[in-house]
Amino acid sequence: MAALSAAVKVVVDRSSTPDAQRMAEVQISTYLVPSQAMLKRCLNPLHTFWRAILPRADGHSAALFLQACPMPWQLEWLSAAADTLRACTQYACFTAQQDSRERERQGQTGAMAAANFSTESATQLAAHAGMGMSVLLTLLAPPTGSGVSGGPAQEQPAAFRQLLSALAGSGLLPAVAAAALRTPGPDPDRARNGDQDSQISALYVANCAGYLQAALHIARQLMTTPGAGAAPLAGVFAQPDVAAFQEALVERLCVHGGVELEPGEGGGQGQGRWWLPQLEAKVGHVIGSPNNPREWNITGTAEVYAEVHRTTMILLFFQLYPSACYMLTADDSFAEFSAPPARLLRLESKAWEAVCRLYRGQGLAGSYGPKPAWDCMPCPDPFMNYTPRAESAAWALALCVEAVEAELDGRHWGNFNPFRIVSKDVSQAQRLHGVAGALHALLRMVNYGLPSPEKLGAASREELQAQLCRAGLATSLNHALRQAFTAADRAATSGSPELQRLATDLSAVPICVAQVHTLRALPLPNRIDDGGALVTFAKRAAMMTQRLQELEAAGSAEARRQERDLLAALLHNLLPAASCFVSTALAAGEAASEQGSGGALQADPEVAALLGRSVCLLVTQVLARSVLRRVGAATSKRLLEEACAALDYLRWACTATVLALSTPRLLACQPPRLLAATCKLLCADLTPSEVTGSTPEAAGKAAELPSLAAVQVLYCLLDLSAHPQLGDRVRTWLAPPEGSGGGGATADGACADQGAAAERGCLEPLVRSGVLSRLSESEADTGGAALLSLLRAAVAENGEAPGGFQAHARSIREEIQAGTISVVRVGGAEHLVLPGSDLEDMIARELSEQEGTAALPDVTALVAAPLPPPLAVPLAEAALRELRVCAYPGCLSYGGRSEAGLSLKQCARCKCVRYCGAACQAAHWKAGHKEECQAAAAAAAAPGAPPA
Repeated sequence: MAALSAAVKVVVDRSSTPDAQRMAEVQISTYLVPSQAMLKRCLNPLHTFWRAILPRADGHSAALFLQACPMPWQLEWLSAAADTLRACTQYACFTAQQDSRERERQGQTGAMAAANFSTESATQLAAHAGMGMSVLLTLLAPPTGSGVSGGPAQEQPAAFRQLLSALAGSGLLPAVAAAALRTPGPDPDRARNGDQDSQISALYVANCAGYLQAALHIARQLMTTPGAGAAPLAGVFAQPDVAAFQEALVERLCVHGGVELEPGEGGGQGQGRWWLPQLEAKVGHVIGSPNNPREWNITGTAEVYAEVHRTTMILLFFQLYPSACYMLTADDSFAEFSAPPARLLRLESKAWEAVCRLYRGQGLAGSYGPKPAWDCMPCPDPFMNYTPRAESAAWALALCVEAVEAELDGRHWGNFNPFRIVSKDVSQAQRLHGVAGALHALLRMVNYGLPSPEKLGAASREELQAQLCRAGLATSLNHALRQAFTAADRAATSGSPELQRLATDLSAVPICVAQVHTLRALPLPNRIDDGGALVTFAKRAAMMTQRLQELEAAGSAEARRQERDLLAALLHNLLPAASCFVSTALAAGEAASEQGSGGALQADPEVAALLGRSVCLLVTQVLARSVLRRVGAATSKRLLEEACAALDYLRWACTATVLALSTPRLLACQPPRLLAATCKLLCADLTPSEVTGSTPEAAGKAAELPSLAAVQVLYCLLDLSAHPQLGDRVRTWLAPPEGSGGGGATADGACADQGAAAERGCLEPLVRSGVLSRLSESEADTGGAALLSLLRAAVAENGEAPGGFQAHARSIREEIQAGTISVVRVGGAEHLVLPGSDLEDMIARELSEQEGTAALPDVTALVAAPLPPPLAVPLAEAALRELRVCAYPGCLSYGGRSEAGLSLKQCARCKCVRYCGAACQAAHWKAGHKEECQAAAAAAAAPGAPPA
């Protein structure tokens, strides 16, 4: 082998004389065939024997194997083989560059022999290196029958150290990598047309790449095995040819997945683009199979190349994030590492896009045929712990969603992540898993403020939006949310452990999806798109509200137990997500308002209306039922936060200029019931000191929540009172109940006409008992005076201000917003002084009220009393006619990637609602749609009615 290397050096040296070159050519022709034959005779029996004993081999048998065949594992032999391979690769490249005249002069025999030797010998030596890595891994295994668990031995065997040193120091792996990348490839047209020599040449390189990839994979396993002491292998991966080969594997993955690489991507390290994937792209199919080295166009590549690409992603992970070796082994040899180059990070996103396309059946012809092998699916979890690219997380989320869909369809069961890197913090590794892991990656990237697009892997916000749009982030978010709900519903009615596991894995998805929706660092269209996730969540909230109402109506001990469990689940998962989705809807409204009617956002007012209605009704029901159960301080804190979010939506719906709700749609949110439930929570004996947080700062913020909620109630009442179509009705709610003995005049005729008798005074006792005391504790020390002024205006003949009750509420709101509100104390009570107020009349009225002031009602009775009756809102006026969503609140159909993707049919009679099937339509008809449908149809048929 040394003579062959020397002869090649003479041939490629341009300073050599012609006679010396001709003599060297003869020597090369003489040495090539014997050298190749020697490799086969030496290595093939070894490979056959090792494959035979590997299934039952342990450290002792591996050591005996090395002792029986020592020569091919010695450093000198491996180094000589590597030198010879490098020389022949150099000779093959040299002869390929010669013009036709020089080739004719030198003869074709030597050139073809060199090319064949370079590729075939590289394949043999790659398999030999892989066998050596396998022997190393086996040497660490405990003896069979010893009862010792797997893992490295306490002291490395001498055979392990010697073989590790030989493989790491011989340069064999870099030489094989150079041969695979640099050996000239065949002519694509001849290969496509069936030329056997061209196809064999390509097959040799494809098989060489497979063996080398397997060897590098085992080397990474050794490097991440604690106590193995495999740090010397780090030098192998630092070699430019090995690094370039790993990048070339990613390029091949991208070609298989149908992903186009930009100029400068792939090849890496200045090596240029690898000809093998380019040849595959030109011939239109995958070349070669590790299971059949001579199969040119294989038809069943699913299991084969799914495993190959999984290994490619593992190698890419450690190439991108070498710090993982240190995190896994605590070996100081891995402590020094640098940030990955931008080129590699771009390849990461492309690679996940390719994997996702392959599992969708969108790859190169024949790739992953006849169907994806989900058990060999690459695992995105370790990448999600480190990646700084939002695009990578978006594609990983899309891939995980595809895998969950396969599980739900019964195409795959079990853990679809056979390769998982766990850090020292096992709880964190378990948390960052699958769909939730990809979502957590997005949250992690923007956890510390508002990062620039550059930090998220894009040159500009426009480029970031294009990346996430191509990855389908908004669609994946909605699909993941629907899958979480589907898994939970199926697990609740099935004893299948697989479904139980899947539901547990997806239990954190709703809150994660909701939190991603609030990330302002991500463009709003990539989060909300057409509002699909908001519709899905609104549908779920409506179903949970109906379920709580059913359990409340049942009243049995079993129903109370189920209600307790359901409330706990809602408080931990669904309700925290509700506030996030509401804030997203409000942000969409603000963005649409800033953009105007011609903006690009195109926010749907019916989506916002459905979400707000569903959240308000759910929060109302949860508040009312939780207060009766005397919840603890931590739970009350969460309830107050959700109440504030729902009230914030009501305020926005009253005052928004874009996406504003019509009066019937606003009333469909049942504002008096939500306000009453919030006041009940404030009336409960939960002082601020009882609401604690995990830190002193959090405890201080938690202690302020009741006062903040009271302020929110005040502002919501002011906004509702100032509403042109709702003011008089709100006045009815704030007037003293009939027979309460409250002083002052009754509401005027308009108020009595618009408000039903049951609505009168439905809020007044609760507001006085639950809100006034909290307002005195808040920083807004004028809030109590403002609320008292509003309550007085509700019973005054003229609304206590020129223009009546609405004008008075509007004036209070404007004074508070301007910060110019004034308060005077009369007889121990604070009074609001507004422009045009009569102080003498105020003093006289206050003295008269003090004489006839009635005692506050019993707080316990107020909390135990039922909520105000639901407001009757005609379906024809509040219907969301254009929105594609099943109208039955108990619908459990979450199939498809979105609600709009379901086969929805409109009610033929009222044309106000849609259903996903006959079952939901029949159930809703019995639940009350019969009456409202008839009324809506009659209203539509009335003369002068607007068209549906």
